[in-house]
Amino acid sequence: MSFLPTIFEPVTVDINGLLLDNLLDFQYQAKAGDICRALNFTIGAPNILDVAALFFFGEVTARIWGQVVFKGYIDDIDFDSTPSGGVKVSVKLRSKTQDMVDCSAIHDTGEFKNKTILEIAQELDIFGIGVTSDVELSPVKIFRLNQGETVFNALSRLAKDQGVILTNNQDGSLKITRAGNMVHFPIVKGMAPTKNIKVNISLASLFSHYKAIGQNNEDDTDDNIFPEYEAENSACKRYRPKIINNQTEADKTRLEQQVFWAKQRDAGKALKASVTCAGFRDGAFQLWDINKLAPVIDPAMGFVGLMLVETINFTQKKGAGSITQLTLCDPRAYAEKNAEQPEGQPQGVTNRWGVM
Repeated sequence: MSFLPTIFEPVTVDINGLLLDNLLDFQYQAKAGDICRALNFTIGAPNILDVAALFFFGEVTARIWGQVVFKGYIDDIDFDSTPSGGVKVSVKLRSKTQDMVDCSAIHDTGEFKNKTILEIAQELDIFGIGVTSDVELSPVKIFRLNQGETVFNALSRLAKDQGVILTNNQDGSLKITRAGNMVHFPIVKGMAPTKNIKVNISLASLFSHYKAIGQNNEDDTDDNIFPEYEAENSACKRYRPKIINNQTEADKTRLEQQVFWAKQRDAGKALKASVTCAGFRDGAFQLWDINKLAPVIDPAMGFVGLMLVETINFTQKKGAGSITQLTLCDPRAYAEKNAEQPEGQPQGVTNRWGVM
């Protein structure tokens, strides 16, 4: 492991503007495709104002060097006495989108016609969280809520059919997107701030045969009312079938696109890299964030690839340094692909370790 100097990043946390004192540790997690970011921190010897603020269900904001990285609400509070007779308080939080994960979807009719996933998400956002998208979206002919299902579960069904991901912005709002095109500074083994690189190939995500099944009530001919589409994957050498049940009405063309997305997602999951970095920033001093591309280079392994930052994990303890753990994947795991694109042509990946 490369030697790098200890880096300490100033972190602040406030509740409705009240700055919390004496942070003992700080842990921050985000993942592309997860609707919530997570924040955990511990306060040592809390004063009465800090303790009172924790119970007011206020909005919590975390900043690194003054830059907002998290807005959300408290989930759990643990009180623990220390050997010296003091008290420390451990707090677990999720971003504002937690209400979409926990709460049932409320809608007057429970049915949407000819609306995009963005329009549906905005109608279901009764919490005022905010929903945005930076990709082109197609209207869904008909979508119906399941009784009692959460907002997240409903949107997840749509997202899978649309080939998009639900992720979370640093301000706590929901974002509908695909693989990002912004690029971090290269991650190079032996060059600051990179401390270590590990590469993993998993064959568990590969399937040999894909079959999508749908329903199209607008066309009652035998071939189209229950359309199907099948495709093979020559990269998987033994029989491993995967069936995709469509969550919205779809014709055969739509099913073909969904099979292609599924194949690309599975191929993208097969190649990952784990990286440990000093501090919370890349070599160009930009804070690490999810759904951004980054060149990964390890000369000893002969690994060179343009990968997508899938997860970030910031950790820091009082008196110790700031550390970032990254997981990166083949961008195909989150990329939009057109059904006409030839198989085996990854979007953005040039590494020599590709398994597809």
